Amino acid sequence: MKEKRETRLTEGKYFGEVALITKLKRTATAKAEDYTTLAYIDRENFQEIEIEFPQVYLNFKRMIREYRDHDFQFRRNMIKNVPYFKNLDDEFIEEIVYLLKPHRYDSSTTIIKYGDITDKIHFLKQGEIEVTIPSPQLANDPGSETLFETLNPGSCFCAFSAFSEDIQ
Repeated sequence: MKEKRETRLTEGKYFGEVALITKLKRTATAKAEDYTTLAYIDRENFQEIEIEFPQVYLNFKRMIREYRDHDFQFRRNMIKNVPYFKNLDDEFIEEIVYLLKPHRYDSSTTIIKYGDITDKIHFLKQGEIEVTIPSPQLANDPGSETLFETLNPGSCFCAFSAFSEDIQ
């Protein structure tokens, strides 16, 4: 069970910077305790800030790097588990974390099929995935498969395919 941590935001404080800089879902919930007035910057305006005032953008990224949020730490560790990324410095790992795009799949949905070509590395944050391979010993049943591996949170798959020269 996740630890619940509350922070009370007061006048002049901000939230939402993680979503503006990364492609990740919100890492916190914000709830008005009283009559509240907010101003906001949307992603399009924030991208203009990145171009016009790169130091402001870099300062936000530096502050985010210091966050010890459980989800962020989990994502960092997932990236470090990929052999290609294992020896990269933390700043580069952080840049990869910002590029992650979450995608949800319903139970029993096929994510990728045997023979498919992919240009993505998949990182499993939540749930369980069964990896199956065709069963050549059951030639009379062409659709038969054998369970090869069960992936759990923190696993990645298609890492070698994404860097393959065979992608067309």
